[in-house]
Amino acid sequence: MKIFDKHAISLIKTGIFDELILDYLKNDEKIRSFYAQTPDPEGLSAKMISRPDFPINRSILVNSLQSQYKDLTGLPNFEAVSRNIEALKDENTFTICTGHQLNIFTGPLYTVFKMISTIRTAQKMEAETGNKIVPVFWMASEDHDMDEINHLYLYGQRYQWNTVWKGASGHAPCTGLHDILEQLKSKFMNDPYTEQWIELLQNCFKPEFNLANATRKFIHSLFGKYGLVVIDADNRELKKEFIPEMLNDITMSRADKLVHETIEQLSVNYKIQVRPRPVNLFYLSTTERIRIDLEGDKYFLQDRSRMWNKTDLENEIKDFPERFSPNVVLRPMFQEKILPNIAMIGGPGELAYWLELKSLFTASSVSYPVLLLRNSAMFIDAQTWNKLNKFGIEFSGIFESADDWIRNYVKQDKDIDQSIDASKSALEQEFERLVKRVEEIDHTLVAFIEAEKHKLNKVLKTLEDKIVRSVKKKNESEINQIYKLHEKIFPHGALQERSENVLSFLFKYGEPFIDELCAELDPLNSDLTIFKAS
Repeated sequence: MKIFDKHAISLIKTGIFDELILDYLKNDEKIRSFYAQTPDPEGLSAKMISRPDFPINRSILVNSLQSQYKDLTGLPNFEAVSRNIEALKDENTFTICTGHQLNIFTGPLYTVFKMISTIRTAQKMEAETGNKIVPVFWMASEDHDMDEINHLYLYGQRYQWNTVWKGASGHAPCTGLHDILEQLKSKFMNDPYTEQWIELLQNCFKPEFNLANATRKFIHSLFGKYGLVVIDADNRELKKEFIPEMLNDITMSRADKLVHETIEQLSVNYKIQVRPRPVNLFYLSTTERIRIDLEGDKYFLQDRSRMWNKTDLENEIKDFPERFSPNVVLRPMFQEKILPNIAMIGGPGELAYWLELKSLFTASSVSYPVLLLRNSAMFIDAQTWNKLNKFGIEFSGIFESADDWIRNYVKQDKDIDQSIDASKSALEQEFERLVKRVEEIDHTLVAFIEAEKHKLNKVLKTLEDKIVRSVKKKNESEINQIYKLHEKIFPHGALQERSENVLSFLFKYGEPFIDELCAELDPLNSDLTIFKAS
């Protein structure tokens, strides 16, 4: 039985996506030179043909993944993932990849949408081409900004993980996360599936586990049956494959030069997402991830705790690649160096910064993937939908501001609306007659009449605003309801997917929620999907 009715709205009509992404999706000439293949089945098929020109070390990839999954042997659906890992040994097997930071319990909904988009695209292209396509989730386990990932939202309420960890997030112990789970269990104990999901989370996020291993286990519980492979690239053997690019970064400042050239071209028409540095690497210790800076011919850690000359830094990268971590500019190349990837699936911000990088990939002889926009979706329960109907808010206007909702609601008073519109219409007709008469007498007076008409229209607009304010005051209760309704659908003024956690829906609907999304979301259709509870 279906949980939701599905509706779609064009991304253009939402008014919330940057021009860069909209131009990219329609293959606009202004952006065409910044990517390789188009984001469609034809582009993916073309990439599949050219991808073998950039071979990867499949043996190291498979061995690393098998090692990372050794503790999950015996879990439900392990065989589906194990078969996909084994398939990566074959030169005719490719991957489609997405990734994200290690937000607790997957963080915002869009992280789940990324994974579903990746799974569904792999399924579609495998069916279309006959090649094995493995969906991969890349854990950004080396990111170290814990303030970005130490919380989650359920129904707008924030739950925070009190941790003082400062190093790479993947190494953070899960100590303290059970406190959040106890809060959630108490708060949502009446939802039908809360207990089973809390029990599963407690098993995944044990205090003795680190965040990377715990996250892999939870993602496996969600998507293991779909064969989604989770990779943690914080690994010595995998980073050995990236040594040449790390050396190029410190010896040639290749990323700094090439990406800045691209930024100059892009910035003519679009907002820039990220900017490279002279050195685009961090240094990893047991408990810290620290930026490397270049001053003159010396390399320093940002906190000045270490210094290298070029030769010493080169040698340490060669001998201990696991101590170095690429930043947002270099990390995409690391991904493409170790995966047989044909496509990267990301959100609008991610696609924007990947579009800055094509020249860097070309100069480094690294495969540049097809860039696909992840699915976007929002959920409206029956009660919320009824309120939208009550206030006359339709799908076509759902992305308008709360003030627009209120103005349209107030103008449902036909006497007010018709009175103002009638005045505007009468004024327009009268001025048209006046202009025709005056033109016959002295056409130089027409400009004066038009100016007076403009003044009177402004007077009517001011009058309309005053009437609306007066009606709003009389309907204060309804107005407050509309503001709350808008905040519920767009928490913190943004799409629901940017804050709300998947647990809000898993507690209520259980695993069928995931299955329905996997069945209904179409990764190659860039509309935003609105799911209305049946």
